[in-house]
Amino acid sequence: MVSARIELSWPNKDKFLLVPRDEAGRPVWVEPTHPAATEVRTTEFTDSVGSVGPDPYADNLLFAGDSLDVLRVLAEVPEYRRHYRGRVTLAYIDPPFNTGQAFAHYDDSMEHSTWLSFMRDRLLLLRDLLAPDGSLWVHLDDVEQHRARCLLDEIFGATAFVTEVTWQKKYKAGNSLGIHSMTNPILVYGRTRGWRRRRGLPPGQDQTAKYRNPDDDPNGPWRLTHAGVRVYLSDLLDRGAMPTNWWPYSEVGHGETATRESRDLFAEAFSTPKPEALLQRVIHLATDPGDVVLDCFGGSGTTAAVAHKMGRRWVTAEILPGTVARFTRPRLEKVVAGAHQTGVTELVRWRGGGGFRTVQVGPSLYQVGPHGTILLTDAATGETFARAMAGQLGFDYRAGDVLCGTRGRMRLAVVDGPVGPEEVITLTGHLQEGERLTLVATVVLPQAAETLTKLSPGSRVLKAPRDVLGVRSPRSRWGASRAPSTATRPGTAVVP
Repeated sequence: MVSARIELSWPNKDKFLLVPRDEAGRPVWVEPTHPAATEVRTTEFTDSVGSVGPDPYADNLLFAGDSLDVLRVLAEVPEYRRHYRGRVTLAYIDPPFNTGQAFAHYDDSMEHSTWLSFMRDRLLLLRDLLAPDGSLWVHLDDVEQHRARCLLDEIFGATAFVTEVTWQKKYKAGNSLGIHSMTNPILVYGRTRGWRRRRGLPPGQDQTAKYRNPDDDPNGPWRLTHAGVRVYLSDLLDRGAMPTNWWPYSEVGHGETATRESRDLFAEAFSTPKPEALLQRVIHLATDPGDVVLDCFGGSGTTAAVAHKMGRRWVTAEILPGTVARFTRPRLEKVVAGAHQTGVTELVRWRGGGGFRTVQVGPSLYQVGPHGTILLTDAATGETFARAMAGQLGFDYRAGDVLCGTRGRMRLAVVDGPVGPEEVITLTGHLQEGERLTLVATVVLPQAAETLTKLSPGSRVLKAPRDVLGVRSPRSRWGASRAPSTATRPGTAVVP
């Protein structure tokens, strides 16, 4: 007897949400074969702030781009994937609440079905990025909380649910009639069943004020007991009180606390900030120093700022360029410079240091032509096209090399034009013994595939864009965020 799986259904669940709202205010749904459903965008490192390392992919990263594109890059592009897929210890997200309000820095109004598809595609990738001992914290309000719980159960499994934290976001009710909402829920899921906290609650400032480090003790701040014994602050951090799922504003701040912190940092307050003490508690409970913290709805940068001060690695993304320029980047620059004198700065004794890189997500290289034909844009040429194909097919990119990608013993060649037998002969001449070739071209001339098979058995020719975009798995089967293509066309790529 086959047991039925409980699922949450909604209109267009089997479609891909192209945009939550077009110019007319309506969502745009497309078939899973649309290029946007599986395209892996290119990225460019645009700047660095403070001290950064030799491997740019392993640094703290501030992405400018859509959360879905950023999560795909982190999960699929090999240079990023080796650092982040299955290695993120904490993902904290504060997504659009779907409250029907239009805030100054983002529009927060979607139909429930639109919101569910929007979240589903991102949660699938977040699941793949989490480490086995990692956890996801989803900050919501009352509007979508119950639907989100069903969606998370479906993606992570009901047994992965840890708790629902209740944050007291207000310290007093308003004056209007009705029942006032004083709290926000934060849904907590482990990557696997049985997730446990890392430690007890962080101590308050009144507890840590007596600790100093006048002699630069490598173990950190300390104090002397009455018996003259040196006690380290780290001991207090590790044996804090046991946490509960009730987080009052007296312990982690409230909405006005966050607004004041925002006004201390910027010329204007961010619309929906969260207090740093709230994020400090989440990061303290869920991670150790050096762990990776991810927030793909970066906003004013609270998560990244607190993670930086607490000695964690971080990745954050913000879709609106204006928000990055006015809020996210300036805040993180102040953290690095030690000029961020608000929030938990004194509590964690942050004095500056470290650094981060900024990353720009590239535009789509595909467009849909007449009768649904998928076409390449004019930007799909040269190195941009080669980098895009390497990321899409899971190759490490090698700039300036005729064979521009490597994946084990398979090499990649990309041609933004026609390839025939002569080009195949030339390219296979660059292969070393035991290597095979994946050749991508915009036009594949007769006899090219046959010539490649003869010269290098096990190699293949792919026509772009037809053969390089995978097809997403049916929405009823969510064992993975991507499934092999179901196309049967000869030479079609099957992207694992």
